[in-house]
Amino acid sequence: SEPLNILCLVLGEGSFPRTAILAAICQGWVAVAIDENLHPEWRGSRDDITNSSATAGIYFGFKGSMKDFLVNGQRIIQANMSETHYFHHIIMIGIESQNNS
Repeated sequence: SEPLNILCLVLGEGSFPRTAILAAICQGWVAVAIDENLHPEWRGSRDDITNSSATAGIYFGFKGSMKDFLVNGQRIIQANMSETHYFHHIIMIGIESQNNS
């Protein structure tokens, strides 16, 4: 399967989407960072971080919960992908937040 046929949803990324960015750059996947605290500079599509790699994937950032993404996030992906694009696989990665109290 081609890397762009893989959708990687990264839940709980925090304000800086390290895991989703690595999935897009290193694996060439369509990676979506989903977090209620996602910093504004990482929301939406960021072509500038994925165009520099030979295996460049596509990165999207979504500020909200997984529930919000299921209701509204599909529009982000559809707006930046061709209508004929179908994903063959979905990978979900959950980041566990650390509470140091």
